[in-house]
Amino acid sequence: MSEMKTPAGRVVQGKLTMQQRKDITTKQPVWKDAAKTIPDMGTFFSLAFPKVINVNGVQTPNPEFAQFYALLVQTAAAAWPQFFPQGANGACSNPKFSWKLQDGDGHDNSGVSVASKPGFAGHWIVKFDTNFPIKVYNEGHFAPHEELQEPEKIVKRGYWVRVFGEVKSNMATGTQVPGIVLYPNLVSFLGGNPKDEIISGPDAQQALGGQGAYSGWRPDGISTVPGAPMTGLPSPGSAPVGLPLPTTNIAAPVAPQYQVRADLAAQGHTLASLAAHGTPEQLVAAGYLTVMTPPPAALPLPTPGLPALGGLPLPGATPGLPSPGVGIGLPGAALPTPSGLPNLNPPAALLPPAGPQYALIPALVAQGVTIDALIAKGWTHDALVQAGHATKIG
Repeated sequence: MSEMKTPAGRVVQGKLTMQQRKDITTKQPVWKDAAKTIPDMGTFFSLAFPKVINVNGVQTPNPEFAQFYALLVQTAAAAWPQFFPQGANGACSNPKFSWKLQDGDGHDNSGVSVASKPGFAGHWIVKFDTNFPIKVYNEGHFAPHEELQEPEKIVKRGYWVRVFGEVKSNMATGTQVPGIVLYPNLVSFLGGNPKDEIISGPDAQQALGGQGAYSGWRPDGISTVPGAPMTGLPSPGSAPVGLPLPTTNIAAPVAPQYQVRADLAAQGHTLASLAAHGTPEQLVAAGYLTVMTPPPAALPLPTPGLPALGGLPLPGATPGLPSPGVGIGLPGAALPTPSGLPNLNPPAALLPPAGPQYALIPALVAQGVTIDALIAKGWTHDALVQAGHATKIG
């Protein structure tokens, strides 16, 4: 067994999270039991390592991959000495030895060229596999609380990483093919560019847009404008039967304004430069922006008979988004990578939001009503729950 640390490699197959295995031949899901109730799960992916890289302006055979490959040979020779009569300095005598390595300019076992596969040409392809989840971090941010909680949303296929793990014998016996296995334990995300993302499936523009706008039959009453209201749907403000709304008209919401964190602004970052790293809501949750919404003018007093205000959730609580500093994982954030992404300094981790959350019933949401608007009109969270307008979560 040998400890491994790979050079920079590009994810070209699989993903960094657990997934159900598929049979190599049939491509069907694999199960652990005959009843097909327990899926066979694992983490498996392939990295592409350039054969040639630019070193001081000169195209040079990748020296870092050469060192990594030498480790694979040393491990293989030690595990299977009968196939390496001259040791790690000699060739392997078994032509079927499983290296978990493929020439991106070569052919598969059926003799079919693999060079046309995305990211393969000009690269060495190395396969990694484990039965366990792996931990993923942004490069240079390896504290326990900095582990990326949803790495599949950050590290896309086509992005660059490096891997820490182990190289071992595959312990083949009998008619099994001898070889080595690369077990990943930790992954460091180096960076990526959205234009380099490898996307599976057909290209929508080619499949649907190549013939121009659709000119065939379509049913009456549907809108050709995305998001336009459909005929016959109730307009916002009409209360469903049995659900009285506050008698005072709800003021139109004020569009939120955002301000870049002072230290980032000092580095030259603007709202426009940060927009490439997430939505305003995600950037606020990460601590990169603050909301500067001006208070609405002349808010009406609470409607008579309604309970007093109270029970507001903590400011900034955004269900579904990670706490600042805990794996927000903006692509390239705080990474000195060659991708050209800005060097952001993530804020210190905050405690998760405390207290219950509330959600309006779908009928009111469909009308465009929000909890904040009702609170501003004098309702309390408890009053909304008692009236059947909202549900309490947590």
